[in-house]
Amino acid sequence: MSTLSPASPDSAVDAGPAPAPESGHASDPAAPRRRNGPFSRANLVQTIAGGYVPLILATLVVFLPLLWMVLSSFKQPGEIITMDLKILPKSIDPENYNVAMTTVPFGRFFMNSLIVTSVGATVKVILAILTAYALVFVRFPFKNAIFVLILVALMVPPQVSILPNYILIAGMGGKNTLWGIILPGLGTAFGTFLLRQHFRTLPASILEAAEIDGAGHWRRLWQVVAPVKVNLVTAGADYEEIAQKFQTSQAAKSALPGLVVLSDVWWFRYYTNGNIIPLDGLIKQLDIKVDDFQRSLVADYKYADQQWALPYGRSTPLFYYNKDHFKAAGLPDRAPKTWHEFAEWAPKLKASSGAQYAYIYPALAGYAGWTLQNNLSGWGGSWSNEWTMNCDSAESVAALQWAQDSIYKDEWAGVSSKEAADDFAAGITSATISSTGSLLGVLKSAQFNVGVGFLPGGPKAESGVCPTGGAGLGIPSGVSKEVQHAAATFLKFMTEAENTAAFSAATGYMPTRTSADMGSVLAKTPQIKTAMDQLAVTRVQDNARVFLPGADQEMAKAAAKILTQQGDVKATMTELKATLEGIYTKDVKPKLKA
Repeated sequence: MSTLSPASPDSAVDAGPAPAPESGHASDPAAPRRRNGPFSRANLVQTIAGGYVPLILATLVVFLPLLWMVLSSFKQPGEIITMDLKILPKSIDPENYNVAMTTVPFGRFFMNSLIVTSVGATVKVILAILTAYALVFVRFPFKNAIFVLILVALMVPPQVSILPNYILIAGMGGKNTLWGIILPGLGTAFGTFLLRQHFRTLPASILEAAEIDGAGHWRRLWQVVAPVKVNLVTAGADYEEIAQKFQTSQAAKSALPGLVVLSDVWWFRYYTNGNIIPLDGLIKQLDIKVDDFQRSLVADYKYADQQWALPYGRSTPLFYYNKDHFKAAGLPDRAPKTWHEFAEWAPKLKASSGAQYAYIYPALAGYAGWTLQNNLSGWGGSWSNEWTMNCDSAESVAALQWAQDSIYKDEWAGVSSKEAADDFAAGITSATISSTGSLLGVLKSAQFNVGVGFLPGGPKAESGVCPTGGAGLGIPSGVSKEVQHAAATFLKFMTEAENTAAFSAATGYMPTRTSADMGSVLAKTPQIKTAMDQLAVTRVQDNARVFLPGADQEMAKAAAKILTQQGDVKATMTELKATLEGIYTKDVKPKLKA
């Protein structure tokens, strides 16, 4: 994968799928794969009228003058200057090209253009960079007045300066010379203005750190300010693939990114292995407003009183329901408050909807540890309490026994074999739980009215039963200080309020900043507000799922044994507890600081 070298000042991002990254766990896809494509019956007219027709018209506007020029190059003079429009030449005769090449020194003209363009552009860029750097980072009198004069130069039409420039250059002996053509265009007010505005977005802390290291203005300009750029690397289709590529780079000690997407089940192992740095110092230097982030999302990446990542593609599970099915069954147009309430509704849904299931549990591979935490919390259970594994508690066993009974005893629920959101959108089930990252895909694919609501509670807790999920952005420890500063600058940009709102609009994921203006997004997709409101009653995931390497897969195996093989719940959870305790004792506990 293409990433920056450790010595480079570039900032690279090891990124997941775009534009919609994965949802709240390692293998949870952000949106259903089966959806109406642009050439489906539902979208064909919109695709042609709104896409191809304007594109073709715009192409013709650009292409037709060029075609006219080429056709005219083969015409005789009498065919060009005529009262009658003649589009095609009488004959395709290349004689006009022979005349042009022999009449004038065409090769010399081409070389002149090449020299003027390459030399002029190079000098322009250098002068613009030097001027913009001085206007931003160097203190001198009348700096703002000089910048105002540069802005005034932008207002002067170039035609006004043609005659004065000619008189000046001719007086200097520059007639019929290349330097006489190049010199008048070297001052670029627009380039200076553009670069100045960009340089102003760079934090002063980067320059201060370089100055402490002994760098003068010249080194700071060419090694810190000018080279900062972002190389976006698509590292895989899901969080597992991103993690594998990042681990490969760590093992090879090369090609490390400056910024990496850290899923909720991967970041802690990077912390214990020393692969990522705490962000507290950079947060202070760059003045990143951590208080403006959703508190529960920031807390997910805090350990040992330090912040190890900042929220990025964050999600929670949502309760999705088919409004049409609920209406046909005479049910309220809302999500159930508790699972027991839904159990009362389920027979009515099965009888009236024609769907195979009233509810379908999400696919267990990658989902189980995340979504089933809702059931465990509602019954007063959990996968773990801090570092104590208690998945075999009476409460946890009761929660999963109820889930098993809904499938085999009461026969109104099933288990998705692949994607619950796809099954729901296809009408196979009246309700399911899926990531907020699936919302836009479901709304686009479903041929019915879609409702969303908070996750249902249980007999012990009706609220605060929704786990957080998703991914954050962290900085590797194996890159240089310069790269870390550059990466943090890009991290700040990515998590700005306006950018998190735009990301939410494109994917359905949570706006991670409380100040994000979601007005236009909610006007288009009001269902997102339900996900936003649910953030106030979310809970941080259990340590066992997010902090123990490989625990998510073990939870999925246990859930599969209970929900698809009708295994003994108590025995299965006791076995899972022993496995989780083994992982903690072997892989985590030795690395924890006292």
